[in-house]
Amino acid sequence: RLLLSDLPGEWTSELIINARHAERLSFLARADAILILIDGPSLMGSTRHATEEEHRMLIDRVADICGDQAGRMAIVATKGDEIDLTQPTVLTKLVEHARAKGFD
Repeated sequence: RLLLSDLPGEWTSELIINARHAERLSFLARADAILILIDGPSLMGSTRHATEEEHRMLIDRVADICGDQAGRMAIVATKGDEIDLTQPTVLTKLVEHARAKGFD
């Protein structure tokens, strides 16, 4: 088993901005599972709406890359200690969005 948990941030940032960057992430279609790690405090503070929108776009782009091969996806809020181990409401919305795009 192989876990790649630290792709260059520029890759995902560029993918959010423009779908033409999807080619370099085409290997995601072969992944058994995809983990999206999100800075927990950004899901609860004043930037939560922007963070939600960026990650909805990321999920959309990854769904386009995976097509019919969409498998498992985990969306994880990091820095639990900084958010008092509270699950941000936005996280639930992102999970629902991923399910609607065909991810388990």
